[in-house]
Amino acid sequence: MEMSFDVNWLAVVVAAVVAFAIGGVWYTVLGKQWMTAVGKTREELQGNSTAGYIGGAIAALVSAIILALIIVNLDPDRKGSALNGAVAGILSAVGFGATVMLADVLFTGRRLTLWLINTGHQLVALAASGAILAAWR
Repeated sequence: MEMSFDVNWLAVVVAAVVAFAIGGVWYTVLGKQWMTAVGKTREELQGNSTAGYIGGAIAALVSAIILALIIVNLDPDRKGSALNGAVAGILSAVGFGATVMLADVLFTGRRLTLWLINTGHQLVALAASGAILAAWR
C-alpha cells in the first residue's frame, strides 16, 4: 500500500487550534495542581510562557498532521466518522503519548499527578482532533 498525503489541510489547522485551545482550558483549570506536580511556582514559570505557547502551538499542529495522515491511510475509502477519528486519537494518545510521558515521569522522579494531568490533556485533545479530522475529510 502506498502512503497517501491527501488530507484536508484546513481540517488539520482547525484540529490544531482546537487542541491548543483545549490545552489552554485544561491547564487553566488544573494549573495549580500541575505547578505542584512540576514543583514550580507561577513566578518561576513566567519567563518560559512565550516559548511554551509557541512550542505548544507547533506541537498541536504536528500532532494534527500526523493524526490526519494516520486516519487517511487507515481509512482510504473515506468512510470514517467522528467517533472513529476520536478512537484513533485516543489510541494514539495512549499508545504513544501516555507511554512516553509515563517513562519520563518515572525516570525523573516526578509525581504521578503530572502524568495524569498531561496524559488526560493528550487524551482529550487528540480525541477532539481525531473527530474533526475523520469527520471533515
